[in-house]
Amino acid sequence: MPEKNQNLKAVLMAVTGFSLFSLNDAVIKLLAQNYSIPQTLFWTSVFVCLALLVYARMNNGRKMLQTPKPMWHMLRGVFMMLMIFCNIFARSHLNSFQSWRGIYF
Repeated sequence: MPEKNQNLKAVLMAVTGFSLFSLNDAVIKLLAQNYSIPQTLFWTSVFVCLALLVYARMNNGRKMLQTPKPMWHMLRGVFMMLMIFCNIFARSHLNSFQSWRGIYF
């Protein structure tokens, strides 16, 4: 019985993930109509940081966010920012079909 629950949980997580991906795509396309890419990137980052802080507060606070190698995390942050910038730029210039086709084909 526990295996069945794990499978159901996995399916629900997959459906949730795909749904959130589609919602993210739609929101970025709506934002790109009225705001520049740096503004979209900034507000996306603000809300991600807020969600991270709430999550950290619920799960051990500061210890969860500490790292032994801060320079590697800074470099990772720069790469993540560049990746998100490219993602927002591409999504703002592609229609939904082209965006999904690029992921799966």
